[in-house]
Amino acid sequence: MTSKICSVKKHPVVNFFKFTLKKQTPLTLLVTAFTLLFCPGMILSEVNDNHLHNYSLSPFEFGSISAVLLGAALALVCMILLLNFGFLFSKKAGDMFNSLPFTRNELLLTRSLGAFIGGFFLMSVAYFGLVIVNFLPTVDGVGIVAVINTYLFMVLSLMVLTAFCILIGICCGGYFDTVIAFGTINVAPVIILTFILGIAEESVTGIYLDYNILIYLTPIAFAINKVMFLPSVIEKPQELYTMAEATSIYTIIGLIVFGALCVFLTVKLFGKRKSETAGEAYSFKFMPIIISLLVSVVGGFFIATVLTGFNIKFNLTFWSFFVVCAILCAVAIGAIINRSFKQVKTFVINGIVAVAVMTALVIGSLYIVGYAEVKVPVASEVETVYIGDIEFKENIDLAIKLHTGIIENLDDEEEYIEDKIYPEIYPEVVYNFNNFDFEYIMKNGSTIKRNYWYNQRTMKDLNPDILALMQTDEFLSKFDLITDIAKEEGIVTIYSFSEKFGTLEDDGHQKIAILNQKDATEFISIFKKEMKSADISVFEEETYGVEMAGEIYLNLHIPESFTGTIDYLEGKFLSQTEQTD
Repeated sequence: MTSKICSVKKHPVVNFFKFTLKKQTPLTLLVTAFTLLFCPGMILSEVNDNHLHNYSLSPFEFGSISAVLLGAALALVCMILLLNFGFLFSKKAGDMFNSLPFTRNELLLTRSLGAFIGGFFLMSVAYFGLVIVNFLPTVDGVGIVAVINTYLFMVLSLMVLTAFCILIGICCGGYFDTVIAFGTINVAPVIILTFILGIAEESVTGIYLDYNILIYLTPIAFAINKVMFLPSVIEKPQELYTMAEATSIYTIIGLIVFGALCVFLTVKLFGKRKSETAGEAYSFKFMPIIISLLVSVVGGFFIATVLTGFNIKFNLTFWSFFVVCAILCAVAIGAIINRSFKQVKTFVINGIVAVAVMTALVIGSLYIVGYAEVKVPVASEVETVYIGDIEFKENIDLAIKLHTGIIENLDDEEEYIEDKIYPEIYPEVVYNFNNFDFEYIMKNGSTIKRNYWYNQRTMKDLNPDILALMQTDEFLSKFDLITDIAKEEGIVTIYSFSEKFGTLEDDGHQKIAILNQKDATEFISIFKKEMKSADISVFEEETYGVEMAGEIYLNLHIPESFTGTIDYLEGKFLSQTEQTD
């Protein structure tokens, strides 16, 4: 190798770069070939299977395939990096590479650029195959704008992730330790935050925790998630439900800043790394400390969870197990990193620090969710509020009053125990609400979410507030959907799942009522009138249930005292045979 590079030729760096590409070409071509079997291979096979109809390649499916291609390219980059920077893990090879006639920065650039080009080649070839499939005459795919923007974002992501992987690699002293460091840094923070969110969610009632925040803990998950949803953002932005799915200019800026930081740290650390450290676990002291802390927390939580029967709660038993297990895990990972038990005292200290940090994080999260649990938005600051799928704009005060009452009557007893001790009839009329998931859209653009189940003992005193909401035009307007369907399609079919109307005929067919627009309008009008004149006694009544099932699913539970609604609908329920005749 030295003779090829250090010959009379004038460009040793260029020669070395060509040598690097030549050495990695077989691996690049092999992995690329396997990737092409997936895309476009498997995609073309599915298209051929749908030869009678156009194959629909939705924006999300296009993004998901693109995300897989980015993951495959990154996997190839990691493999090539291990090969290209293998000289760092051997003192003999390190001395030889450091003696080559170019600077360390040039050495870093040629080996890094070679790895990126390998991943870039794989990703580009496979993505080109995906684009060909996307624009086939028999495929309904995404537009050219989504295709171009997705590819550009994938290239940027691959550049940033390559820099991130190189940064981890130059801090390690061996292949085994590199794998441990890479896995720990990318996986452990996600597991730790999941534990914290789980404990916080378990300790309170009604708090909705958004686990999408987990993707921000590792650049790999972040980039792949953004690629996955980018075509949907471009093609159908109205279908997005969470900010985590959106890709904006801030995402681009964030990736560029993170990538620049990785490059800066890589250059600095690579320049300070000594060849004598080859063969040791890690070249810098901060790496084993970070890994020890992360492994201690994850290992401690996992073992403690197993020992307590997977009952993760912030109590003395669980936490005692966690403390002991975390310290033991710190000792174990320390022995692996240092290849001995000579520094047991240091390992124990690392474990204690991990426990202290985790305890502070858990207590802090419990304080935050405890504060949020009893906080109700101020009506003047709310733009609109949803309870389940029902939007309230004119009756925000009523919604907040109900929410306040729920909080004041919170009960921690398990629902199944409560039902045995208090065998009261569940108020079936509340099924018209589906659930009590509150979503506040604030005037400042933020969103507050809380979710509750009807507790028949503690929420009984809130029945007047629930009824007041059920008697508002905003609540009742959701049943206008039945009339709207009848107007649009000519008829609407109502299915019975109540014994009052008879759910099945003798021949096994379900009882149905077919309403035209006039019938549907009259039916809903009668129901609304009786609901507005009802009193809280409806919470003690049985209900008769019907459903409209089709493209839109809607249940309606009619209290037995609504005789007008029941009589009208009962006359419409004929057997399927009679309807056909």
